[in-house]
Amino acid sequence: MGNNDWNVYCLAEQPLLDSNITVEFANSQIVLGDTISGFGRLILGKADASVKLFFVKPNGTLDETQVSTIQKGIFSFTCTPDATGNWTVVAQWKSDKSYYSSAWGMHVPFEVVAPEPPDEGHNTNIELPGEYVYAALVILVLAATVFGGFMFFRRAKRK
Repeated sequence: MGNNDWNVYCLAEQPLLDSNITVEFANSQIVLGDTISGFGRLILGKADASVKLFFVKPNGTLDETQVSTIQKGIFSFTCTPDATGNWTVVAQWKSDKSYYSSAWGMHVPFEVVAPEPPDEGHNTNIELPGEYVYAALVILVLAATVFGGFMFFRRAKRK
């Protein structure tokens, strides 16, 4: 309703209800190249609510993604980080009803580490240079030829 003081006033039957949003990870540390999985909950239990997730990279830039809640306000997400270092994720829900406040979640950190180099002392994958492979093939062909020739002359001698 309006008033002569040029302000508009809005009255509601219910007081403004607070909402809250949480985010958690199964693991707080992953190896670069792996995918991290997380989940969260919009505390008001709303299904089909749109939640924005902001991933803060170690250099301060943002990656943004949007997910939807399912029953009881639960949502899940995955992220494949492209840099090592300390990352942070924060969730945001903008109220779509006047009786709920919008919500920002806490900043939840996770760490992306470089993959461990292979252990040089216990390398089980032996790679041979191409020259050795070709030499082995030539030896096998020669051996098969000599054996075939031997068998041919042995049969010819019996007849």
